[in-house]
Amino acid sequence: MKKAIVYGLGYNYYFGQYDLINSYDIVAITDTNAEARKWAESSPANEGLQVIEPTEINKMDYDVIVVTPKNSEQLVDQLRGMGILQDHIEPFTLSQSAPYRIDPDFFNDLDSEGKKNLFRNNVEKIVIEVNSKCNRKCWFCGNSIVDRHSANFQMTDELFIKIVQELKEIDYCGLVCYSFYNEPLLCDTLADKIRYTKDQLPSCLTFLTTNGDFLTPQSLHELSEAGLDDMIVSVYEENNPLHKWTLDGAMDTIDTVLDRLSLRPIFKEEHENTATAYASSESTSIRLQNVDFANSGGNRGEMLLSDSIPLPIFDHRSKLCCVPFFTFNIFYNGDVMPCGDTRVDYEKHADFKTGNINDNTIFEVFSGSKAKELRLKAMMDLDVFPHGSCWYDNDTWIPRYPCVPLRRRPYEIIQSNLSK
Repeated sequence: MKKAIVYGLGYNYYFGQYDLINSYDIVAITDTNAEARKWAESSPANEGLQVIEPTEINKMDYDVIVVTPKNSEQLVDQLRGMGILQDHIEPFTLSQSAPYRIDPDFFNDLDSEGKKNLFRNNVEKIVIEVNSKCNRKCWFCGNSIVDRHSANFQMTDELFIKIVQELKEIDYCGLVCYSFYNEPLLCDTLADKIRYTKDQLPSCLTFLTTNGDFLTPQSLHELSEAGLDDMIVSVYEENNPLHKWTLDGAMDTIDTVLDRLSLRPIFKEEHENTATAYASSESTSIRLQNVDFANSGGNRGEMLLSDSIPLPIFDHRSKLCCVPFFTFNIFYNGDVMPCGDTRVDYEKHADFKTGNINDNTIFEVFSGSKAKELRLKAMMDLDVFPHGSCWYDNDTWIPRYPCVPLRRRPYEIIQSNLSK
């Protein structure tokens, strides 16, 4: 592979790290923004990478400089001014998806060790919903029609420890997420759970999404001290589907939260339907985002199909879904669902439940007959509920998790597996 210096540490770098590390031998990363370089030095995703100043580029041994920002003309001009030839400069375009090879063992009968290996070799994100309650009823979320507000059931310590100890058996090193349809900061023992996870699974990356309502400088400190690697703060304006979303208004709401949390943004980015600011608190990377769901949201497994809800309509899914092959979603009561748009507390999704961790190991549920059945439907029956209207229809959908070194991609789809 070519030895490369990556120039630009913004959105495309943040979400394209896997593509970059698998396309180049990265010798250093840099950015014109000193705060962005500082953030990169503290980010768990950049561990082992040398962060340099742009003026140090000519001191490095490299083959190419990979320029990541979408509008990179200014950086290219700067590099040319440093005497770097055009054929040593390569643009980088973020790919939202990648080819994916289906592990043949998903369709085989496995012994106990084989089930552990299947999980170890494929699962990159495990969701552990540590409590049930959310304090909001956002119009674009299924919690607007399902009761997640009247009670707050906590995942038992016994169940949480069982999950982590089973992950320890395979030296799990992917993402551990503590949020699903809950507000994780309403978990009474969130910091303790993060600390326990990092103690037992030192190579994993811990992550959560929060609405930020209960976030304070003190709670940020406690979460960072406990070992939280990454956080998304979902910042929204009026909870009204008819509210006119604008980039300026979205960024204003983000700035308000930044001020309240005494955070200084490292850099900001604006895209067509998303405003984003990046910050950090001690060892925790923070992304604050405000999304225009009226133009980029989804119907949450056909939960939100209503003339009064202005979500994009997807009538026909055309590509296979790979999500059930590398994510594992555990609800607060131990129930497991195959993806984030199917949920145990919605009657029409009840048949999608693949098992319960109180009754079986995570490996048994992941490789069980129900999980196999649903994966085949996700690949083959593109019109079956709710796959036919899934909002991830632009391509074979493979998510980019922040800060997670996705080690097993890209792969080529093996068509023979699709017919088994």
